[in-house]
Amino acid sequence: MFEDDFILRAVKQAAVMLARGLGMKQAGQQEQALQTVEATYDELLGPSREFLDSVDGATLYRLVANVDVARALASACALEAALREEAGERGKALQRAQQARDLLMAAQREDGSTECHADLAQVTALLARLNRVL
Repeated sequence: MFEDDFILRAVKQAAVMLARGLGMKQAGQQEQALQTVEATYDELLGPSREFLDSVDGATLYRLVANVDVARALASACALEAALREEAGERGKALQRAQQARDLLMAAQREDGSTECHADLAQVTALLARLNRVL
């Protein structure tokens, strides 16, 4: 029960942070939005944050082992990918978009729902755009 409360609190906090980051992105405050994404990673991954740059999305899913955390993490990765794309950092954007896609696919396989379809479609479109540019 305590663990469930902790996870729920982390996911809710991440949602608030991501909404703030998206608002910053829309306001043209790219650097602040990236800082908010970084803080979101810290909230969701804790000490495991150090692995974010070195593992794929499927491994990240196994690391967090929770559908809700995986979805929140995928949202953070997708927001960072969009920010990196706007900044011309295509390689980093592609990495984060791939992680987001893999996290969403793993979450969908795990719980069997179709809740991730819209997010997955957006990430897939972002990946297609990034792959055309590279």
